[in-house]
Amino acid sequence: MQSRKILIITIVVILLSSITVNASTYLGTISHWQSSSDRVSRWDETVQTYDIPLNQSTASTWISYVMPNARSQWNNVSGLSTGTTTSVYNAEVYIYCGTLSEIQNIKPTFLSIYGGLTSPASYVQQGYYNYYINGAYQTRYQYEYVSSDTASVYLKESAGYSTSEKKMIAAHELGHAIGFQGHNPVSSEVMTSTVNSDYTISSDEDDHIEISY
Repeated sequence: MQSRKILIITIVVILLSSITVNASTYLGTISHWQSSSDRVSRWDETVQTYDIPLNQSTASTWISYVMPNARSQWNNVSGLSTGTTTSVYNAEVYIYCGTLSEIQNIKPTFLSIYGGLTSPASYVQQGYYNYYINGAYQTRYQYEYVSSDTASVYLKESAGYSTSEKKMIAAHELGHAIGFQGHNPVSSEVMTSTVNSDYTISSDEDDHIEISY
């Protein structure tokens, strides 16, 4: 039996001020939540990605075929728009593609078991939601990314991944970069914690990120 491939644990960087900024602002009641985390984040602008191939030959598939699918998947979310930029200064998200050793040269904490990794931008808390589930209310929090900061996505080239799995990894990591914190508990969907070949975001994942956008 093939062993499960571990995807990632997103590195969360929280500004100290995120504990207090707008913490008491009530944003409404929600009836849907699809993440293991009690937080969701957003960019207050179009999310522009800037591709940085660490090796042209190994990264070409990611840049030419895989990332366009990831962007198109999240562009289906109402209120969210993603695109590409040719200027490093205009990007909210940097996309690094390369082999394990190439990625580890710039991101030493990237482990061999990872298919991808996201280091999100800094963010501040905007407010909270009342999440109604099983006859009771729970608290969920919304954050906004600091526009002067950037997120970084690292995608590993590996012969062990099919094109469908690469598309899933890219869509997953871009999902984290645009604001999906934690993981989807449904193991067959894009934002779950292990690699699968389903690279189309589900309606539940769409609805979840749409909460903040």
